[in-house]
Amino acid sequence: MWGGITEDNSFGTHDFLNMCKLLGTEPYLAGNTGSGTVQELADWVQYVNFEGRSPMSDLRVKNGQEKPWEVKFWGVGNEAWGCGGNMPPLWKEKNSYYHWTETLMKLHRCFNNFTQAFKISFQFCVPSQGKI
Repeated sequence: MWGGITEDNSFGTHDFLNMCKLLGTEPYLAGNTGSGTVQELADWVQYVNFEGRSPMSDLRVKNGQEKPWEVKFWGVGNEAWGCGGNMPPLWKEKNSYYHWTETLMKLHRCFNNFTQAFKISFQFCVPSQGKI
């Protein structure tokens, strides 16, 4: 629910990136590593940006987008506080710096094989736990 309206996620990746192209603006995509996985984010980056042959880039072509969008700006850790307004009891433990170090190491391993083909910038959205 958002503003009393159920969000059904029908405005997807293709819709958003094509809209950004029409508006002449650089898109920013944020991966949910709160309830999502590192592999899901790696697959999404590959789907959107990888020009070579892979299961995800092949799916993008099958879905009607032959050339990659070459999204430069990505966020890692969107909705890291637990997603959906439900802060779990292990929130502090889950969002420790150790958790984020582990997440970043997994991302590095996932991206190592295909990020050589494009330049990418990540913003890490991690909770400060009251610290700056």
